[in-house]
Amino acid sequence: MKLLLGLRERIETIYRKHSFITGYLIRFLLLVFVLLLFRSRMMYNEFLGRIWFVFAFSAVSAFIPVRFLPLAVIAYSVCQIMSLSAGIGAAVLIVFVVIYLLYFRLNPDYIVLLIVMPALSMLKLPLLPVLVLAMTAPFNSMFAVLAGQVTYYMIHYIDMNAAAFSGIAETLESQAPELEMMGVMVYGLATYKEFLYSVVTLIVIFIITYYVKIININRSNDLSAVIGTGAYIILMISFNLAFGTVTVSRLVAIVAGSIVSMILALASENVILPLDYSRTEFLEFEDEEYYYYVRAVPKTNMDREVVSVKQINRRVKKDK
Repeated sequence: MKLLLGLRERIETIYRKHSFITGYLIRFLLLVFVLLLFRSRMMYNEFLGRIWFVFAFSAVSAFIPVRFLPLAVIAYSVCQIMSLSAGIGAAVLIVFVVIYLLYFRLNPDYIVLLIVMPALSMLKLPLLPVLVLAMTAPFNSMFAVLAGQVTYYMIHYIDMNAAAFSGIAETLESQAPELEMMGVMVYGLATYKEFLYSVVTLIVIFIITYYVKIININRSNDLSAVIGTGAYIILMISFNLAFGTVTVSRLVAIVAGSIVSMILALASENVILPLDYSRTEFLEFEDEEYYYYVRAVPKTNMDREVVSVKQINRRVKKDK
């Protein structure tokens, strides 16, 4: 853990010295990471899908503040989906705008998770942000879980049914085919079983992890990650068995992704909230109305290296 804390302090020192350059570089790399993953699921426009365009778009969009980065990803995603169907693109835009406005209002400090969570879900690590949020953030950050899963499964569902959507669009003869396409997409997503049980599972896991974390015992954060991971594996396997969608590859992805998510979440939690449980203190005091029982867990402090510099003066030659 000291290695991670030392690395965090070095990064913070570099960031403070070169805040503009490092901030721009972090935003650029984040956009490239997210857009390349989104591009792998949305290759509906050849021009927008070119690698050089993704890098150029990321380089320009990296100048905007962090809280507005999701707008750049939303614009890219909607333009890609519009190439498949204007109606589906309009539905996606409406959902994105509603999620962004609600998210921005309720959780402005975690707005970047609106694009990070779908990207991690594409890497088969949907549990990672849920564990980190439950261990380090307030309870209302649970909305991030819902917003991230809706965003991911909206993209996943369109990608999975892109060929079917194209065929449906050619057979529609009504005066407003794009409105019908919008209804088909919304209805299909709302009745998509994998989407429904994944959202329910992650919300339940967030609640379990959060309430285990606040138990008055040492290492409750680490215990909550282990319990949350075990509960996630059990629930996901149970749902897949119930709906008949279980396969060997899916089971391997669930178990392996869960274990990797737990390890990364524990490492992240020890960097975000470094606590020294060996120096835990229990305090008791009272006022006119209440008795107070407080458990104080100090933060882990890095032992700073003390460097002493001895100045050696140059010897002055005496004139003979």
